[in-house]
Amino acid sequence: MRFLSEKMYNHSSGFYIYICGNCGHQAVVNHERQIYICKTCKGDADIKEIPCDWAASLAAAEIRCMNIGMRYGLAPYRMELLERDANVVQKKLESVIEAD
Repeated sequence: MRFLSEKMYNHSSGFYIYICGNCGHQAVVNHERQIYICKTCKGDADIKEIPCDWAASLAAAEIRCMNIGMRYGLAPYRMELLERDANVVQKKLESVIEAD
């Protein structure tokens, strides 16, 4: 999965999109004029900067141009371990604790 992330994002354009954390719609942002607005939430916006590649951003813009509503579901990043991986990590931690 790390390889795909590197090829599709890090070695690509490294583009950012701005999403409102309250409603999930894309926000209007202009850094030069210090404008950060969500057209849906108005003054109650919670705008987040999300890394994205340029092609995905372009695809989302094309979908919006076809008058198809699109919301982004933002969730905090968390790493999930498989049960067997969790057991390996637990055994390594126990061995380190016993060694001390």
